[in-house]
Amino acid sequence: MKQSQIAQIFQIKSKILTFCQFCHQENIFADTVTFFESLSENSRGIALIFEASKQTVFWIKILEVIKSIKSDQKFPAAKNCLKLLTNLCKDRNCAGAWAAVGGHGVFQDLMSHQDEDVIDLVYEAISLTLLAGVHFPQKILRTDESVEEQTLLMYYISKEATGNGREFELILRPINRRQSSMSTTGFQLWNSAGPLAHWIVTNRELFYGKRVLEIGAGLGLCGIVASCFAQEVILSDMNWLVINNLSENIILNLQSDPANEKACTVALDNADSLRAVFLDWNVLKDGDIESLDESLQPNSFDIVIASDVVCQREDAEGFTNAIVHFLSAAGFAYIVVPHPNNRFGVQFLPSALQDAGLSFELSEPDFSAISDKADLEIGFKWLHFTVWNQVHMSSDQLLVT
Repeated sequence: MKQSQIAQIFQIKSKILTFCQFCHQENIFADTVTFFESLSENSRGIALIFEASKQTVFWIKILEVIKSIKSDQKFPAAKNCLKLLTNLCKDRNCAGAWAAVGGHGVFQDLMSHQDEDVIDLVYEAISLTLLAGVHFPQKILRTDESVEEQTLLMYYISKEATGNGREFELILRPINRRQSSMSTTGFQLWNSAGPLAHWIVTNRELFYGKRVLEIGAGLGLCGIVASCFAQEVILSDMNWLVINNLSENIILNLQSDPANEKACTVALDNADSLRAVFLDWNVLKDGDIESLDESLQPNSFDIVIASDVVCQREDAEGFTNAIVHFLSAAGFAYIVVPHPNNRFGVQFLPSALQDAGLSFELSEPDFSAISDKADLEIGFKWLHFTVWNQVHMSSDQLLVT
């Protein structure tokens, strides 16, 4: 039975509640741990376990079970639970949740255990915790403290929108930190990403066999959707924290999920077919192109996509410079931005494109197949720009909007 991500989370939460209530009954305990072990074989499954564990005592129950290793109570079962926990520590949310309930103190106690397998698992879990970006050791948090959790965003594109009977379900992890400058705008999913992702799916034929660059990728929604159809996609942003998070979101959506064919998973020929790289378009103006990643060769992309990347005059100029530098002679760029009534800076984009000698067409989208119309209800509108290096393609050759 194929399940949506929401249905999966409900199933996982049901298993978690069973685990919490009956963890002292050996047969039920073994069944639930086996279920979680299978799910934790990939990053996507681990992320869903964390999402389902919220507002439960899951981590406290795991703590109680693993504590019993020291006194040899139910040792084999508790050891299996430690193996599960080691897998979960790959994810920074899970590693943080374990630290918050006092798990690091348990790790320290087990470092001197008589069983070498236990010691090996503990050290592996600690290594994975550090790799996930969680400090070790940490004290137990007070009740007035909190762990920085990163709630998963789930994005759904209906089969009516795709037109080929296929549905897409992606999961994205935002960065739950305060945005303090332009370089931190990639911490969240912005409004224009949804319409651009919808346009990509609707016009998927344009992406077949193409090399695509997403500028200002943020959480990576549009680039990941494009990777379902394109030959190669490069996601770019100007903040290394965003780049690292993009890499994690790629992993979350490239994992095989045999129980859910709706998941936007991609069969990659090689690991470089979808990746995230650093790009600050200001280096193009400064002439420091040698600092660019080797994948960002001049005029090497068939398609350049972007959403919500303009909120001042300098952004319009910077994005235009990026199109001129990266777009192939026969390629096109597609950008979705809020209407100038909703976003300052967008009004400068047409003149910036014209001054650079680029051709463009402007359109407003059809939202009939988009399920979430909350922004429309408050009068939020988007503009779609199709941009060419030269006039070589008529508008009816593009399946615009």
